Amino acid sequence: MRYLFFILICCFILVNTATAQEKEDATFKPSVKVWGLIFGDFEYRPHSDSLLRGTTQYAGISYPDPKNFSSFDIRRIYLGGDFIFTNKISGELLLANEGNTDNQKNATFSIKTANICWNNIYKNANLIIGRAMTPAFPLLTEKVWGYRSIERTIADMRNIASAVDLGVSLQAKLNDSGTAGYNLMIGNGSVGTPPNGQKAENDMFKKFYGDIWAKLFDKKLVLDFYADYERDQLTDLATGRPFPKSKYTFKGFIAYQSRKVTIGVEAFMQTQQNFSIYTQTGSTKADTANAYSVGISGYIYGPIWKKKLGFFARYDIYNPDTKYNAAYTYQTGNVNYSETFMTAGLDWMPFKNFHLMPNVWIDSYKDRQMINGVAKNDYDMSVRMTFYYVYK
Repeated sequence: MRYLFFILICCFILVNTATAQEKEDATFKPSVKVWGLIFGDFEYRPHSDSLLRGTTQYAGISYPDPKNFSSFDIRRIYLGGDFIFTNKISGELLLANEGNTDNQKNATFSIKTANICWNNIYKNANLIIGRAMTPAFPLLTEKVWGYRSIERTIADMRNIASAVDLGVSLQAKLNDSGTAGYNLMIGNGSVGTPPNGQKAENDMFKKFYGDIWAKLFDKKLVLDFYADYERDQLTDLATGRPFPKSKYTFKGFIAYQSRKVTIGVEAFMQTQQNFSIYTQTGSTKADTANAYSVGISGYIYGPIWKKKLGFFARYDIYNPDTKYNAAYTYQTGNVNYSETFMTAGLDWMPFKNFHLMPNVWIDSYKDRQMINGVAKNDYDMSVRMTFYYVYK
């Protein structure tokens, strides 16, 4: 009844808002704008982690025999359409291949986004219904980073949140100049790892997203604060009783942008309630504990010569569980190593919207178990020539 009452109230507000909207312009003509992008690499693998750890794109488990390994690879293909149906209704459809294949290893496309947007549902605010980008990183922080073709932002790279979810979202600006705003969303979510908002819902719980942002001092200083919450439920196999499992995330971002340089710092903290299942030394009784994941990413990029040549560099620190105990035997929900990530390279733009980027990609592992030798501190490394083209 509470949900029904909430839905009725929302419908009442929307109906009254729609009644107050201006009449459509009789001369208006629908339109569609087609766009796309592609990026990939020629990569060479001079070194791989001896224990095949990690979940990144070049983690050792993806290449079990990486010695002198090399390949040509396309990591992302987008084909999108932005539709203007009326003065008030628009929509988008985005097809994507991001390494997904069928059973015969043939490349396949999936629906990345598909939604309808009610423009200016109230002043400077749009209501989006369907599969859409979440407030987690694609709406702002990924755009400021600007080098998704090199690597995802830290929250995306470490599977802290999903870029896309199926639900209802509100994207609004606080002023006409567009220097501040907020984004809210309720979606299906996915408590699993990695989170994937493109899969069908499989439980009764929803994920709640929100962020608030501002661009100050002639839009040179960018600030963003983001949070999300999602609940799940597991069953105790011994007693048959349910117990809660949830994730909540806080993320902050600050960046300085100018013609000469962009500097950005992004940090997150995520509490994963009852995600770790462990037994203590000398005991066979399992128990649950919270995992506390933290990460921080810093980067810099800018031009070297006009608009033809630039540089970029980034360094991340990631700890999947600050409460990890080497004396425990973990069954699920825990990673026994921390990671640092580094990348740097050049960005050559011989033509408009076309980039060639020689770069080095390194993800290092520091094992927190009681081991010695090479495995204690090892790494994955890739040397790449990345290409990127966007059609607008």
